Amino acid sequence: MIKGRTSSAKLKLFGRESEADAGFTLIEVLVTLSLLALMAVLTTTFLSQLGIFNNRQNGRTFQQEADAAARYIERTLENALALPIDVNDNSSRVFFHGESKRVTFVTQSRSGISEAATRTVQIGATASSGATLRQTIIQRRFGDSTRRLPARSVVIVDNVGDLSFLYLDQNDEGRPIWVANWNKERSLPTAVRFSLSLRRQGDRYNSDGSARIFSAIFLP
Repeated sequence: MIKGRTSSAKLKLFGRESEADAGFTLIEVLVTLSLLALMAVLTTTFLSQLGIFNNRQNGRTFQQEADAAARYIERTLENALALPIDVNDNSSRVFFHGESKRVTFVTQSRSGISEAATRTVQIGATASSGATLRQTIIQRRFGDSTRRLPARSVVIVDNVGDLSFLYLDQNDEGRPIWVANWNKERSLPTAVRFSLSLRRQGDRYNSDGSARIFSAIFLP
């Protein structure tokens, strides 16, 4: 009798262990699936918000890049001088040559510690999309106008979508007008305005600028 009871107890015990090891219940499976679905939604939301944040940060950086390039062009234009662009041609009286996509003029800068130098500067980009905006510099020393140093090209910004210049002139009646070209002898435009557009990651970032040329007010 004792052996029979012991066998029955073992069978019941083994039966309970077998049911426990048989697998998860339906409720446990549903709870697990619900938790996984919730985690997937939270992960997707987080990644989406992270992407939006990164895009905004990149957008601010690209806009700052466009604004910085525009401010640099402004400062360079403001220092244009009433000097001939071509120093080797004594008959040349063109001080400022402006096109819709390119501008050429003379400015002055410090060369070394105590020596000043003039330089012919050209700022422009090709008309094609994705062009590079460059500044080409030819430096010349005072007292030796026939001596030219090699031209040096500096990249201002790349992937330019568009660049356009306008120059402040006067019509026959003396009223101010904006023109797309400037090539007058012994003359500087009173002001220059321009529009710069950069292409970044499929978007355009625009920055407008204007510069008042101070040397123009001293010309007759």
